[in-house]
Amino acid sequence: MYAPFFDAVDIQAMSEHYAFKVTQGQAGSQPPLSREDIEILLQDVRFKNGFTLVAYMMQQINSRFEEMRCIAVGLVEQIDAELDAR
Repeated sequence: MYAPFFDAVDIQAMSEHYAFKVTQGQAGSQPPLSREDIEILLQDVRFKNGFTLVAYMMQQINSRFEEMRCIAVGLVEQIDAELDAR
């Protein structure tokens, strides 16, 4: 996934744009993104496959994190109940 991205996109401009978006303008800048660069990426099968796999894996990871959160909540409840019983 990285090779087509590195070949087609100005990573510094993309990083600045991303920082601007996630910090709501507190960091980075908002350089215009090139439609041509994005189109090149969307037409590259390696990039699309990589992006698809990342999206799939994130679903799996997020699902597992939710399971872990439920387990942690249950453990905290058990600890609280044991402490209350003392």
